[in-house]
Amino acid sequence: MRAIIFAIVSSILISGCSTSPFCSINCASEHESTFNGEKEVLLTPGFVYRSNTGISGSDLRMGAYWSSSLGGSSVILIVLPHKDTPPMTGAKLSFNINGNINTYAAVMKESIPNFHPSTHSDTYFSPNVINQMHAQYFLITEELLNSIVSAKDVRVRIDLENTYLEGVFSDSSSSAAKSGFIDFSRKLRSSRDKS
Repeated sequence: MRAIIFAIVSSILISGCSTSPFCSINCASEHESTFNGEKEVLLTPGFVYRSNTGISGSDLRMGAYWSSSLGGSSVILIVLPHKDTPPMTGAKLSFNINGNINTYAAVMKESIPNFHPSTHSDTYFSPNVINQMHAQYFLITEELLNSIVSAKDVRVRIDLENTYLEGVFSDSSSSAAKSGFIDFSRKLRSSRDKS
């Protein structure tokens, strides 16, 4: 009996992303403002696993945000390192895409113009969770987003004040960041096409 109850509860928790009106892990949603028509796409952070060998644990999570008010082809990456204290100096995020390494410096959230995720989004993007996880923000282009989504082998590393964390972005299991980024990229294209 306990095994049946455990199986039912586990399946509800695993499928929660697809059925819940509020999703906290690796879920992409679109929203259009009824006030000014601004469109936004939000991805709650998914896991970047340490290796490709099953669920190996995760030291960081990655999400993304796009808004029609950001201008250009900018996309904001939201990286949550599992670290007790935030770095005193700016973090650096590097992608190894099929052997080519690109590095980006963190930016302060306050310095990103028009970064105001809607509370009417279908995803749950709790400011308390973001504060507790010491989120780091990175401005990238849509071109880089498309590269990391389509590449076969993508590794990611975040350099913090006294350490670094790294993982395999190209893992495509359901809670891994890549599957969420694929959905985010699709929704972003759809939102742009409707403009």
